[in-house]
Amino acid sequence: MANGTLYEQRVKNLVDATSFREPDKVPVGIEVIWWPLEYAGVKLYDVVDDPVALTKAYTQFLDDIEIDYYTMAFGLAHPIRVYDALGSSQYRISDDGTTVQHTQAELDLMTADEYDDLIADYQGFMYNVMPRRNYKALQGSRADAYAALKQAAVALKTHNETNRLLGEAIAAKEVVPLNPMFGWPLAPSFFAPFNLLFDNLRGVKDALIDLRRRPEKVNAVIDIINSRQMPAMVSPDDYLNMSPIPASWTIYHSECFLNNQQFDELFFQPFKKIALPYMEKGAKYFLKGEGLFLNTLDRYRELPKGSMIIILDQDDPFEAYKMIGDYHTLATGINMDLLKTGTKQQCIDYVKRCFDTFGPGGGFIFSPQKPLISSYDVSVENLIAVYEFANEYGRK
Repeated sequence: MANGTLYEQRVKNLVDATSFREPDKVPVGIEVIWWPLEYAGVKLYDVVDDPVALTKAYTQFLDDIEIDYYTMAFGLAHPIRVYDALGSSQYRISDDGTTVQHTQAELDLMTADEYDDLIADYQGFMYNVMPRRNYKALQGSRADAYAALKQAAVALKTHNETNRLLGEAIAAKEVVPLNPMFGWPLAPSFFAPFNLLFDNLRGVKDALIDLRRRPEKVNAVIDIINSRQMPAMVSPDDYLNMSPIPASWTIYHSECFLNNQQFDELFFQPFKKIALPYMEKGAKYFLKGEGLFLNTLDRYRELPKGSMIIILDQDDPFEAYKMIGDYHTLATGINMDLLKTGTKQQCIDYVKRCFDTFGPGGGFIFSPQKPLISSYDVSVENLIAVYEFANEYGRK
C-alpha cells in the first residue's frame, strides 16, 4: 500500500467528503475495465499472456488523466485463458480484440427440476455437476481433464501476476482504492445470494420466474448459501481504530428487476443485518448501482448518516440528490452519453453544475456513472477536458 503524502491527503479528502465535511479537494475517481487498453492502442489478445506489456499499456492513461481514487477492481476481472483452457465460452474476447463478452446464453444452466439435487448436495452440485456440464475439457478422460487443469493453472498464474503488477503500478501513483474487491481487511462485503441463481445457475429469466413459481426452493438455496458464508475478516469494534477508507462494498444486480417486497427481503434487510453493526462503528459501504433504482434510496435513511457512498447508473443524479443527497454521499458528475456525443463545453458545463449543486457541505465525490469499457464509450477529448476541469474546480 502506498503511504506517501499525496496518498494520505487523498484519503483525508475522501473521508472528509464522505463524512459531509468539505474537503480541500473534491476527490476525482474512475472505474475502468478494458478501455485503458483501447486508450493505449493495444489489443488484449496481443498482451494477455505478457503481464509486463499489459500493465504498461493498461496504466498509460494515468499519465494524462489525474485521478484520486478508483472504484471496484483495477485490472483484469476474468482470466480469459483459463476459460479457454477449460473449453468454456462463458467469457471470451470480443471481435474488437479487447473487450470481453459474458455469454450466459451459451451456458448449460440448471433446470427447475434440479433444485432438489442442489439443495440435497449443494457442494457436489456446484463443484462437480455444473463444472462438468459447462467446461468441455472436464467431460473427457481423467488424463485429458488433468492436462487441461494444469494448463488452466498456468494461465491463472499469469493472470494473477498481471493483476499484481497492476496493483503495484497504481499504488506507485498513490491512487486510493475506494472499495477494493479483494485483499483488504474490510467490513464484510455483501452480494445478495439470489444473484448466484440469477447469474450462474438459472439465468436471468428463469431465476425471476422462480421467485414467483417456486419461492420455497429459491429461499432454501439462499439459506444454504448464507450458511456457507466465510466469517468476517474483522469485527465491528475494529472499526473504532480504522480508517473508513477503503470502504466495503455491495452491488445492485438482480435487484434492479425486483419489486419492493422482493428487494427488501432479498437485498436490503440482509444487507442491513450484515453492514449496520460495522456502520455504527464508523465503516462506510460503497454501493455500485445498476439500472434504475431511485425507488430504493429511501431505505438508506435507516442507516447511519454518511455510511453509504452511492454511484448511480441510469438515474438522474439531481433527482437522487433531492432524495438522499443530504444523508449519503453521491459518486457522480458526468454521464457517458454526454461524454460520447456532447461538445467539450457541454460536458464542462454539466460537471460544473454537479460540483455547484452537490459539493457544498460535502457528500459528493466525482466519477462517471458507468465504467469505461470500450473505445466507443467516450470522446477522449471530452474525457481529458472533464478531468482537467474537475481536478481544478474541486479545489478550495
